Amino acid sequence: QMMRVTVGDCEVIALAVVVYALAGALVEAVPGAPTHLRVEYMDSPQGVDVEHPRFSWTPQHSARAQSQSAYTLEVVETDTNTVVWNTGKVTSEMFVNVPYGSSTNLQSSTHYTWRVMYFDASGSPSSWSSNTTFTTGLLSSDWSGAMFIGGFELLRGTISLSSTRSVRRAFVHIVGLGYYKLYVNGVRTSDHELGPFTTFTQRVYYDTWDVTDQLNLATDAVIGVHVGNGWYAQPSVHVGKPCALVKLVVTYTDGSKTEFVSSTEWKGHNGPVVMNDIYAGETYNSNLEVPDWSAVDCDETSWSSVVEVPPPSKNVTISSHAVTPPIHIAESYTPCNLYQSSPGVFVFDFCQNMAGFVTLRVPAGLATEKNVNISMLHAEAVHGPPPASIYHHYSNTAEIVTYITSGDGVAIEYTPLFTYMGFRYVQLTDYPGVPDFNTLTAHFVHTDFELTGDISFSDPNLNAVQHITRAASMSNFQNIPTDCPQRERRGWLGDAQLSSETNIHNFFMAAPYTSFIQQIQDAQDMATGSVPDCVPWYGHGAEPADPAWGSAFTFLSDHMYTYYEDDHVEREHYSSTRYHLESLIQTAAKDNLDGLLTYSLYGDWCPPSGCHGPYATPRLNSALVSSYMYIKQLRMMAVVATRLGYSSDATRYSGLATSLSKVFNTHFYNSSGKFYNETGRPADAEYLSIQTCISL
Repeated sequence: QMMRVTVGDCEVIALAVVVYALAGALVEAVPGAPTHLRVEYMDSPQGVDVEHPRFSWTPQHSARAQSQSAYTLEVVETDTNTVVWNTGKVTSEMFVNVPYGSSTNLQSSTHYTWRVMYFDASGSPSSWSSNTTFTTGLLSSDWSGAMFIGGFELLRGTISLSSTRSVRRAFVHIVGLGYYKLYVNGVRTSDHELGPFTTFTQRVYYDTWDVTDQLNLATDAVIGVHVGNGWYAQPSVHVGKPCALVKLVVTYTDGSKTEFVSSTEWKGHNGPVVMNDIYAGETYNSNLEVPDWSAVDCDETSWSSVVEVPPPSKNVTISSHAVTPPIHIAESYTPCNLYQSSPGVFVFDFCQNMAGFVTLRVPAGLATEKNVNISMLHAEAVHGPPPASIYHHYSNTAEIVTYITSGDGVAIEYTPLFTYMGFRYVQLTDYPGVPDFNTLTAHFVHTDFELTGDISFSDPNLNAVQHITRAASMSNFQNIPTDCPQRERRGWLGDAQLSSETNIHNFFMAAPYTSFIQQIQDAQDMATGSVPDCVPWYGHGAEPADPAWGSAFTFLSDHMYTYYEDDHVEREHYSSTRYHLESLIQTAAKDNLDGLLTYSLYGDWCPPSGCHGPYATPRLNSALVSSYMYIKQLRMMAVVATRLGYSSDATRYSGLATSLSKVFNTHFYNSSGKFYNETGRPADAEYLSIQTCISL
């Protein structure tokens, strides 16, 4: 019990602090079990095809100002309970990206369990973490015997399993171009939406799915693949026709293995998705459904043999998609408002702008008329307050999803398979009856990255800014960072570099950016070192990129070390980022501005006076912006070169950055007005304040 002290407040406060400190000392400070266990930045990834994957965890402790002094990590082959790696006690503060270091190599198509414990600064041990898992893909990229097959929307392969041996573990490894859904014995096995957008001739991704439960009691099985156009067969890209490459690896309880691959022995059939396009939408004709098409007992009488189709290129790299999060339905929304804008035309407002699609529901007994086109038009705006009609103002992207009824009166629940839209509003027409708030559910679809940062304010307007910023970031990450979810949907590098730190402060971006940096390298012009405006590049923008756009290659690589202390990415891509920087140096040497870079496509893109079209004349502050981004990259690469031990590069780039900074200020800084702008240039440039363009 505290006594009242009358000699002054100072003694009272001191007494309270002492009592608080003594009470805290009674609680033992102990290290907690590590959490957030990851392999290659991923939580329990399936299909890791890295021979020496990196392990990360987060130490926990009940006390402040603690640190890790050592760790012990153990990896076990799950099905045989064989320890393949036990590090013993390793003296190290490192708990991010610890590489697999066992003399026992990881095996392809295998399930592993791992755990870790650590020792705090005083040497006290934590308890073991909870067990977590990862599975390996095809470590040697062995697709021998497997064919890319296609020619039909629905593909199925029948498999005969051993009747005398039990299945211990089974994995399907699959490339689906452009998009795909995987089924085993009539049940959808894949849980992703959409799919990757890559420089397909350079790289495609495969997924790995554990199908042990579906095959455990079976002697005959069917693998079904439903393919859609995606980007691969979209007219503006059009690398090839929809196809699949499949390999099933079955391990029996006696340790023996059997492999089944996609081949011309598979069967194909046309399906109900009669139109699907990234921009246009999807049309689903329920009259063309094939009942139980991926089940064992499906009648194959009307099915035909599939055809072998050529791969995207002879030397295409097939990489595991396990290194980056898939696209999932992240949030679902019921309408906040529903009204009729004109007879038979209903507008649903979901009070959230998003990238995704909607689920349509029609109760049993309503859809009794055949070939009714129930249509859903998506848009981000309406012409005014209710009952205003929907305002779809993008002429190049229809964003219409249509469901064609069979007339059997059976309840309908349909979600598009191979497209997505950018929208808040949906206009529903030709619905058989009067819709209600359960008729449509909107799904927000994006790369499934983890939320790691948040901020809130007493001002609701600032909270709204944070909300829409995060929503825009999520809408614009569909395997790659994009510029918009409704119109172009392309990987513009200017948008990627500008939004990168915002994304990093909100989400765990290590895996997505590791993947995208590789994509930039895949798109690099190996003859010149330049990179394009858009990645993947299929004609959007230009090549070489505007220097501010191409800077994404350097910036994102730097961010991986700055924010995640990952120098592996910098090392892996150093020669490529260096090659890109050298292309800028060569371009600047040809320009006539004392070594500064005048090459520009967009200049001060979207300044306060309004956006100016690409290649417009004049381009505002073009040399200023290009030179600024050029010098910034020189400085970044000088630091990277120092860190990686390339001393001559470091000296050269640092020297260039220092000398060009002086030239930059000589040409562009107005000391009396304390602003930057271009003078004596063709562009009648706007002023850029010091807050906009920091003095170099």
